[in-house]
Amino acid sequence: MIRLCFVKQHSTYDLYTRTGPDLRTIVESSNVRSGPIGLWEAFHVDFRIVWENPEPECQRGKSDWTRYIDWKVWPDDAKAEKTDDVDWGQYDIVIALDIAIPERVVKKYPQVMWCYYILEGGPMVSQRFPGSPYYGYNVFLNHRLAKTSLPKVLQKKMRSVKRVSLDFPYFIQSSRSIRDMYPENANTKRENIILSHHSYAAITPEEWKILSEIAPIWDKGKKGVSIGQLLRETLASKYVIFHPNIVPNMGSAVIEGAAAGCLVLAGRSKLWGFPELISKEMDFKTFDDLVRLLKQLQNNPVLFESKRREQAELIESWCYTHPTRNLMLLYDAFKNSACRPETQKRSEWLAKKWGEMRLLAKRSLKKLR
Repeated sequence: MIRLCFVKQHSTYDLYTRTGPDLRTIVESSNVRSGPIGLWEAFHVDFRIVWENPEPECQRGKSDWTRYIDWKVWPDDAKAEKTDDVDWGQYDIVIALDIAIPERVVKKYPQVMWCYYILEGGPMVSQRFPGSPYYGYNVFLNHRLAKTSLPKVLQKKMRSVKRVSLDFPYFIQSSRSIRDMYPENANTKRENIILSHHSYAAITPEEWKILSEIAPIWDKGKKGVSIGQLLRETLASKYVIFHPNIVPNMGSAVIEGAAAGCLVLAGRSKLWGFPELISKEMDFKTFDDLVRLLKQLQNNPVLFESKRREQAELIESWCYTHPTRNLMLLYDAFKNSACRPETQKRSEWLAKKWGEMRLLAKRSLKKLR
């Protein structure tokens, strides 16, 4: 089995602050989200935390999000290690969050396929980092849903220049990921409504009353809860609902909810990240539309189960099967590449210049408009 390491710097606000002893402990230490837990299903995974590196590339992610974070992200008793103390050569693939490992270290381990996520940006992150990957890395994970098997052209590109941008969601999860992590909760009777994070602020008292007459609403969601509490409650819920009056957002909770076995109801216009995970028949624009849809589903268990299963199949395919298999195919191409370091560096330099030109042209057009 492919040996993979997922790594972040201790100062990165999202995801896990513990490295073991098991996946459940790791996930429940997360500050915000459950993250790419499907990696543990597909590969032999180590999760590591390294102390923050001062190199500019390791500060790029932090420069994007640090102004928005006003809570403590690092527990007093948590532990990290020095980047240079780790034998990265023991891994086949390393996935770094926010370019956690500096280029000088990446260069020491050319036999490793180095990948990185940029934490903030979602599926449109490629527009902010055109031409990626940089810093000697081989794969840029762009947050997009992986809807197809890996195109031959990307395998060819990996063999020729060892640099590829890959459709790879931040939430790598199968339709069983969360249930398998909490087997004791997997068969809990489902009846609740759980609202998306932003929906608790959007819903009015009158709307709350109307929805709660259809199904109980988890009221603790409007308070600060741990990721473990949230996941267990999601396993006891029938629906995850996005209120129609929220500000459009990426909508990662669609993946998390469907992976936990819920039916997710959201207006497609409110999900700039993954609107295609909501079928056109389940789309709605107003609260009244939502109520009508919810009553229809409650009165028609066959319709409910068919739509829930439809979402689960999309999650299985686009958020687990395709991305993990495509990563393995890329690794095979990487292993069989005869590309020299100079060729990879030249390709990276050209991509960076081309990306800068495109970004400049885009900004110029915006000013003209």
